Amino acid sequence: MTRAILSPALAALLCSSCLLTAIPEEMLSGGKIDASSAADAVVDSATADRTGTDRIAGDAARPDGVSPDRSGQDLNGVDLAQPDTAGPERWQADAAVADSWHADTAAGPDQRAPDTAVPDSQIADQARPDLAQPDRSGVDAGSNTPPIAIARFVPAVGTTSTVFTTSTTGTSDREDSVSSLVFRWDWNRDGTYDATGATQTHTFAALGRYEVLLDVADTGGLHTQALVVAEVVDASALIEVTTSVDENDAGATPGAPGNAGLSLREAITYVNGQGGSRTIYVRPNLTIALSSGLPAVTASNVTLVSGTGSVVDGAAIGNQNCLTINADNFEVDGLTLRSCLATALEINGNNARVTRCQFLQDRRALDVPPGSGRTSLAVGPGNLFAQSLSYAIQTGVPAQVIGNVVRDNTADYGVRLLDAAAGTLIAQNVFRGNLSAVGVLGSATGSRIVNNVIDGQTDWAVLIGARASTIELKNNVFTGNFNSSVINDGGRNASIQYNDLFGNVGSACTCGAIDGTNKTYDPRYVNATGDDMRLQPDSQLINAGTDLGIDVNGPLPGNFNGSAPDIGAYEAP
Repeated sequence: MTRAILSPALAALLCSSCLLTAIPEEMLSGGKIDASSAADAVVDSATADRTGTDRIAGDAARPDGVSPDRSGQDLNGVDLAQPDTAGPERWQADAAVADSWHADTAAGPDQRAPDTAVPDSQIADQARPDLAQPDRSGVDAGSNTPPIAIARFVPAVGTTSTVFTTSTTGTSDREDSVSSLVFRWDWNRDGTYDATGATQTHTFAALGRYEVLLDVADTGGLHTQALVVAEVVDASALIEVTTSVDENDAGATPGAPGNAGLSLREAITYVNGQGGSRTIYVRPNLTIALSSGLPAVTASNVTLVSGTGSVVDGAAIGNQNCLTINADNFEVDGLTLRSCLATALEINGNNARVTRCQFLQDRRALDVPPGSGRTSLAVGPGNLFAQSLSYAIQTGVPAQVIGNVVRDNTADYGVRLLDAAAGTLIAQNVFRGNLSAVGVLGSATGSRIVNNVIDGQTDWAVLIGARASTIELKNNVFTGNFNSSVINDGGRNASIQYNDLFGNVGSACTCGAIDGTNKTYDPRYVNATGDDMRLQPDSQLINAGTDLGIDVNGPLPGNFNGSAPDIGAYEAP
């Protein structure tokens, strides 16, 4: 019996239509998304000249000043709401989206319709056919691949009286029909499966966070396992946002919300005044067009959970943050923050967690400034950071950035590490089509960049600044990157081992020769043109990494399968 566990990063990567709009219900039910409706969701004010020479005012310009013109032609004046006609369209809409909070779940490369609202990322095998390139043709005929499991509870949060229903809509298998797949559920993760079938109902008798194990098997004996999370809270602590209207009625409460219902703005104001542990739940399919930045969250122990398809849109608020957190122990799950022209989410507290969110066409997506006593930030799994006008993630505190997709952020770094971000772990992420994937701009002593897929960056894939110290780059796949060198180590002699560098334009590293543990193999992605960056069964990167003491195996036993971890973001069966 062969099993696989798939990172939620794949789900976010496959959902390329999410770049321009929140996930609509038709995507969650497996239907196609209309390309014109996706394009209509673009806010003109969120677009910018992405040539690299026209920087956002007030943001630090890239010190190298490299222009990320990725098509080979002058892109000045090209509207980012439309494809770059200088090259073939790369990103395509995917009909299936993972929607489990903490699950190692992934969306499948189902029926695809072109997403005309996304610019050409111009990966290297399109722009440089003379170079050796990763296999992007798909799985070889006759090869069996594990299912791609998509699972969630509906609703995602409730009380002890809530009947939670499982949804596996969007689960797929490349070789088998969904009807032939076998779904098994282990409610308490005791090793015994308690129910069989795609749709189940369940109640939870006590308060808490429940991780339920789902096993999906295909007819060839391949299994994928996923964790599906339900939050069970006290009824008095559950605050439900019931309207998309951004109103601010004085004294609004859940029991007496006033005009249209309880808005997100009113819910935050109410929670700030109450104190104690509270959960704000945004009902599904609400588009909240902000009239000004939301009030800062000042109460500790607040969790903000969004139902599918809900969006906070900041296009009309100018240079204001959409959401600011000035308290400790904040969690946000499943929220889409779009077109925020200052910062989408700024966190100024300790012990924050961001999961399954989408940050779309924001100026700065996630900013965590340095601060005394701040020691913990978890980003992921399952977030999508796309088309930021500046950086996607900046952290000045130690962070764990795990299981995310960071793509098409063409004006700056995907992730910036500042001085106080010592010991940060960046693992099992997919970086595609950014200016650079990671910039270690401060010392960030002891930070690790491991087990990622870094594909199609237009500048250095990773920049390690001159003040960086003891940085580790291992078990990563670097493909289709454009600069004269893939890694700029700033003369700091980072530990660069057990990576795969294939089909890149330039040399491996400004540091000169790198040691023989690094590979130059075609990674044999399952289907990179379809955004499936898993490894084919015959990939030479399977069992080719080194054990870093990191669990890349999800809920399965052990930290990895086989004799050693795989190189890349996804551990193969």
